[in-house]
Amino acid sequence: MEQVIRMANWAQDLLDKARNAVDFIGPLLLRAYLVPVFWVAGNNKWNPFDSSSSLDSVIEWFGNPDWGLGLPAPALMAYLAWAAEYLGAVCLLLGLGVRWVTVPLMATMIVAIVSVHWSHGWQAIHDLMSPFASVHAEAALDRLAMAPPQTKTQAGRRQRDTQGARKLRLVDGVRQLRRLQ
Repeated sequence: MEQVIRMANWAQDLLDKARNAVDFIGPLLLRAYLVPVFWVAGNNKWNPFDSSSSLDSVIEWFGNPDWGLGLPAPALMAYLAWAAEYLGAVCLLLGLGVRWVTVPLMATMIVAIVSVHWSHGWQAIHDLMSPFASVHAEAALDRLAMAPPQTKTQAGRRQRDTQGARKLRLVDGVRQLRRLQ
């Protein structure tokens, strides 16, 4: 019995060493995925290495309640969002202060989700020049430009989207498909 316990301990030690040898891969892959996302978002706001780039349009968009987000203190919010995304991408890339830099990145993402993406969709702000641009995005924008004016309104969009559509609903724990009337 003692021999079996010794072999089990030896196998567990071997597994622990193997896990410790590859433990860094998960966080490294997550950082590698997030770096370009935040880098592109920060550069879309302001690229400090481009003399024609500025945060003025972002400040206008953040502050205007009619066609923008209507956020309070738009200049401060624009600079904080830019710094979190741009400098956060650099820190994530280098692995410096990752836990510290995730706090402002989380705050920035919560504000973006609540103020933009929740009501306008997850790709509400889409840059065709982005390395993550969908191959179908340009064609979709072209179709939208050619669409009749009534389909561009909220009511027209809702009516067009629901005509002949099916809706999934949950009734007593059973999924049922029904046609919208």
